[in-house]
Amino acid sequence: MIHSMAGGRLGEFKTADFAKVKIIEGENMGAVAFYICSHLNLNEGDSVLVSYSNKMVKAQVLRVDKNVSSDRSPVSMVRAKRVVSKL
Repeated sequence: MIHSMAGGRLGEFKTADFAKVKIIEGENMGAVAFYICSHLNLNEGDSVLVSYSNKMVKAQVLRVDKNVSSDRSPVSMVRAKRVVSKL
């Protein structure tokens, strides 16, 4: 652990809502992934549009985790993609 008094910087604390989704169309049908969904009011069972393997595909929301901290997120918040829209 790097202490801030020794010249290190403490990480910025962030929270976000994450949706665990299952791809329901295309060649990656059945794949499961996590997406940030803080900008939408999603519920389990909702259909959404996401980017997966550089293609826009439909997915079904399996679970929504609210206010997940950056140190506990299922994927890095820096690299996490966002749900494009609710269908």
